[in-house]
Amino acid sequence: MGGFRRGIALLLLFGNGSPRVLPSMARDYLGPRKPLSGRYILVTNRTQTWMGPSQMITHKLKLYLTYQSAYVRIGNGAFRSQNINVVIGVDGQTINGGQVEINDNKWHEIGGSFRIENQPTKVMVYVQGPDIGVDFMVSELQIFPVDRQLRFRHLKEQTDKVRKHDVVLKFATSDPGSLAGTFVKIEQTQNSFPFGTCVNSSHLTHKEFLDFFSKNFNWAVFENELKWYWTEPEQGSFNYKDADDLMNLCTTHNIQLRGHCIFSEVQSWVRTLNNNDMKSAVQNHLRSLLTRYKEQGAPVGGIGIQGHMDSPIGHIVCSTLDKLGTLGLPIWFTEIDVSSNNEYVRADDLEVMLREAFAHPAVDGVMLWGFWELFMSRDNAHLVNAEGDVNEAGKRYLALKEEWLSHAQGHVNKQDEFEFRGFHGSYEVEIVTLCKKKLGKTFVVDQGEGPLVISMSF
Repeated sequence: MGGFRRGIALLLLFGNGSPRVLPSMARDYLGPRKPLSGRYILVTNRTQTWMGPSQMITHKLKLYLTYQSAYVRIGNGAFRSQNINVVIGVDGQTINGGQVEINDNKWHEIGGSFRIENQPTKVMVYVQGPDIGVDFMVSELQIFPVDRQLRFRHLKEQTDKVRKHDVVLKFATSDPGSLAGTFVKIEQTQNSFPFGTCVNSSHLTHKEFLDFFSKNFNWAVFENELKWYWTEPEQGSFNYKDADDLMNLCTTHNIQLRGHCIFSEVQSWVRTLNNNDMKSAVQNHLRSLLTRYKEQGAPVGGIGIQGHMDSPIGHIVCSTLDKLGTLGLPIWFTEIDVSSNNEYVRADDLEVMLREAFAHPAVDGVMLWGFWELFMSRDNAHLVNAEGDVNEAGKRYLALKEEWLSHAQGHVNKQDEFEFRGFHGSYEVEIVTLCKKKLGKTFVVDQGEGPLVISMSF
């Protein structure tokens, strides 16, 4: 890496003493390598925040691939925390390739991602950010395509640990051992993990939307109908009809609900209130809403993450979830969508987000921010086209939902037991007796330590 942008008096010097191993994100994708040189670029004599090393990379990129990762450190002249970020300049437009905040003299990994979907004429990568006069160091800036399949293999192993349970079906009969050899078939009918979507009142008359919604989601959130501007458009005048209609819809289809944005998008009349009147209005709104829609002892508390993403990187998503997970609170992705005009790329991005969420032990649920093209808040983020055709992103979602349902079959052992390992959720079991008679039961697999023993009598 070399050069600098409009670097008037900027100095780029070389030094020794940077880490000798690849940054963790690069290491996972690039595999074992020889120790690094330990050399770094020292950026000093900076008179503008944008000053830093840069390099042209136009001919080293491929379209629709994602890249990342470096070591950075701040040096002399800092009196507070400093931000360092990697920026990608593409034909005069800038893309954020990642940033990190540093408040010590240690080396930090900076990771990010970017994607170019149209053939560029000029692409430059550069590092910048600290205050004027603050030195910083850059080492081993790695730009490479991410091997998502490698990451997915790891996530599948993690998912098995987090979302599955060993199950022992113990069949009770008056004649112990009499069921030995009986054929057993297990089918999971519903994964208990919340996969939801936003809905709004305009969907109530859209039959195709409602069909896909009721078949492929088990949770929902109202897009706007519980926001303050909707439920109290004028002070003291409340409107809950649309929310009630949506609630009845979800109840009819056995879809659970979560609340959303009690104080989002405040309307104009609230902004005219003085402090005391504002306090009263907030209390009245909160009391009115929560009294009307109590979720039967459901807790109010947790961490909600909006995930309106472009070119997501699994390691970065996981790192964020790890940090939030230390608080011990339930985490939900309350809004997820990914945008790309290439539906195959969109499918890959969606798979990244869903696999990372499903494999992480701190995540309790995922809500897509829409799925039908006619009703999306972001362009090129839909799973179902306007005409009702499921696109590649939608097919990927459905494939993952199917992957996360367990199926097993075999024969009852001499102890009248059948063992399998399955995802948490609802199941049907069918046994075929020696006289070819089929008998069915249902059961639920919950989270827990150790094998789950379920007694069944036929």
